[in-house]
Formats: sequence, C-alpha cells, structure tokens
Amino acid sequence: MPYEGYAGLVLLALIAFFAAIVLIRRHYRKECGGKVAAAGGRPNNGFVPIPDAWSVEKRLKNIIADHMGIDANNIRDSGTLADLGADSLDVVEIVMECEDGFKVKMTEEQESSFSCLNVCEIASLLRELGAKDGEPEHLSSTGGH
Repeated sequence: MPYEGYAGLVLLALIAFFAAIVLIRRHYRKECGGKVAAAGGRPNNGFVPIPDAWSVEKRLKNIIADHMGIDANNIRDSGTLADLGADSLDVVEIVMECEDGFKVKMTEEQESSFSCLNVCEIASLLRELGAKDGEPEHLSSTGGH
C-alpha cells in the first residue's frame, strides 16, 4: 500500500473532511433554493450562507404581524409598536408572545419600555435576554419547514 500508517490516516481524514463540506454545501443549497451569494448580493467565495429566515428580527416581525393582523413585510425595522397601532393591551400580549416564543423573561422595566422601542431595539433587547437566531422550537421539533 502506498499510504500506510500515519500518512494514510491523515489522507483519509482529509478526504472525509472535504466530503463532509460537499454534503453540507449541497444541503444548504437545497435549503436556500440554490442561492450562493451573501447578504447584499456580494460574492461569498462559493459558500452558501445559512438562511436568515429565522433571525430574531424576522421572528419578532412575524409575532407582531400575527398579533396585529398585518403583513410582516410591512413592518419597518425603525417602526415602533405604536406606529403599527398597538394599544397597551396589544403591547402586553406581544411581550408575552415574545417571552414564550424566544424563551426569555423580561423585567417590568423592560416590559414598560417595550412600546417605545423600535423593532431593531426590541430584537437587541431579546438577544440580550438570551434569544437566539434559529428556527422556533415548535417547528424544529416537528420536522420544520
């Protein structure tokens, strides 16, 4: 055998590593619909980014949109809940939905400031409290999208 001992093991490890990379890239291409560019359309050296379909901001917008009965695409990052016509009861219910959806707990002070914050600031607050980007548990536990 031409590759015996340590050199053979290193070669097999490299082959396995590159095979894994190929499989992962194929998986993400399939999940991303074949898109291979980074955000903003810039080339990404052939690597496919993880889709941001479940970023904290997008999940937050979906929670707000579902509660308010509006399209999530119409919610601006700079918009507040008041801009969307949310009253104090809506704000309390959205806070509760965010706590449940992101598995976080807010203080009363954070809850009271919620209506004054824009979507980006709310997402930052949720991240500070431990919210992570990723698929919501109720989807990932049932097999997802």
